[in-house]
Amino acid sequence: MATAETAIRDAVKAQPDATLQELCERVAQATKIKSDPSMMCRELARLKLPFKKSRSMPASGRRRV
Repeated sequence: MATAETAIRDAVKAQPDATLQELCERVAQATKIKSDPSMMCRELARLKLPFKKSRSMPASGRRRV
């Protein structure tokens, strides 16, 4: 669905640090398509778009010595 893909890409571009829930809300406002965070996560991965990392996870690229 090109309309949903465009809305997702636009939402990520407008606010790259938005949470999955915020992205779901923005896409729902733009397209009237409801989704949940797990679906949004899968779509971001499919579209090869970045998504906000949880603060509870360690930063990538860091090694413990």
